[in-house]
Amino acid sequence: MTTHRPSRPSTLENFVLVVTMKGRPLALPRARFVPGRGGVPVSVTGAAKHYAEALQARARAAVLNAGERRLQQAFAGQAVAVAALWQFQTDLQDTWGKPHMGKPDTDNLGKLVLDCLQKAGALGGDDCRVAHFVGQKLWSNHSAVTLTVALFNEDWWGVFMKEAKQGPKPEWLTP
Repeated sequence: MTTHRPSRPSTLENFVLVVTMKGRPLALPRARFVPGRGGVPVSVTGAAKHYAEALQARARAAVLNAGERRLQQAFAGQAVAVAALWQFQTDLQDTWGKPHMGKPDTDNLGKLVLDCLQKAGALGGDDCRVAHFVGQKLWSNHSAVTLTVALFNEDWWGVFMKEAKQGPKPEWLTP
């Protein structure tokens, strides 16, 4: 079965938005229901709130720099893919580039990323349009997050790796 994709100019077909922010990645805490509060979830406060606001501002700046109208045209009615690379600083050089397996959890980091990208207008609509999300936590000589947003298509891995400069597609993603 083949699917029909509307034709787009190649400049929009290959549209990629990259957002980078230095600083130690923080996660969006899971909503916790506190007894006696009538089922109201606990809100984000403190450092996580400031981190989220800064990431949203960086994403918004990237949208405006790329052209909001151009982004809307590129992503209109299309499935979107997001890749996130979180880097955590360590002085131990032998661990650079190796997986970071501690807190914060990848799923909570991902929620914060998608919320910020949506609020910044970087997804061309609601975050429910994200058909594919890849997150990677690594040790590094510096702390940062790099987000790549593109149309979800057959070559999504090549697009992300070109932007993130991470290398070939992992074996576990090969059918």
